[in-house]
Amino acid sequence: PPSSLLQDARDEGLSPNTVSTNCALAACEAGGAWRDALALLDEAAAPDAISFHTAIAACRRAGGRPAARAALRLLRRMRAAHVRPSLIGYTTVMNALSAAGYVRPALLVFRALCADHDPDERAVHTALRACDGAGRRADGLALLAELAESGAAGEKLARRFRPLWDAKAAAAAHKAPAAAAAVGGGSGRGRGRTRGGSGRGSAAPPQWRRRSRRSRRGPPPEHEAARGE
Repeated sequence: PPSSLLQDARDEGLSPNTVSTNCALAACEAGGAWRDALALLDEAAAPDAISFHTAIAACRRAGGRPAARAALRLLRRMRAAHVRPSLIGYTTVMNALSAAGYVRPALLVFRALCADHDPDERAVHTALRACDGAGRRADGLALLAELAESGAAGEKLARRFRPLWDAKAAAAAHKAPAAAAAVGGGSGRGRGRTRGGSGRGSAAPPQWRRRSRRSRRGPPPEHEAARGE
């Protein structure tokens, strides 16, 4: 792993600098080795924005809830170290959180992004996709309303995304009654078959059918014996 290469360099008496650390972090990001990336970042003497962003990207590539939580911690660590996250950095954390099912933290990251940058289309799309994937359409509407009041750039983005969001909501509202009707109709047909059966077999109770088959076969053996006597 990349961390072992840096350790080999230390064993040779070399001190890895920020550039070499970032190269090792890039290798971690390519393979989704987010734990190795965190270890490298902890050992770095002076990590810069590239260092943090690359470690966040490694968490996003790895996927899963532990990696998503690690990405959020890295974002907080950046802000605490007075290293300003970029638009892409915020959006990458949002992607990691929403993919892991952390919708509310993803929306909080979006609001932090809006306080630090003017959001772009990719960031807005990522936030709305998180709401849509979790069925939280009211949160999506609230997000667009906040965006519309944030300034000229935000208002423009809200106008662009609002029709798409309304169309998604209308499609979901149209599908819900149809799905409920399909479920109800299917259960009704199932009950009909269970109670009445189908075709000719439902015309007579089971005991009558047994008697009719017996009459077609003739009298029971004991009756034949009685006739023979």
